[in-house]
Amino acid sequence: GFVSDGHISGPKGRLRLTSEQVEYWPAVEAALRDVARTHLRGTKHVFGGKVNIDTNSPEVQKLIWAAMPLLMRLRDDQKSEVRKLARVIGLEQVASQI
Repeated sequence: GFVSDGHISGPKGRLRLTSEQVEYWPAVEAALRDVARTHLRGTKHVFGGKVNIDTNSPEVQKLIWAAMPLLMRLRDDQKSEVRKLARVIGLEQVASQI
């Protein structure tokens, strides 16, 4: 697929989550997998390399809800990493709001 498991589990390592933050990660990762499974299946040939995911879809809304508690606890450098991930998987609108 276009988004690999590494895209989804990789950020956890790059974010260097604290012990307080890490407890919020499993919900975020599960929601990310739902978004990838639902929206990115079969998108190997993406025009211009960009995917635009409907941010109003139930999967993305679930991801936003899952991510909120974690996002509120992230440092600026961590938020920057999250924005990069959001853009890679096609959530440009979400990235701009982090």
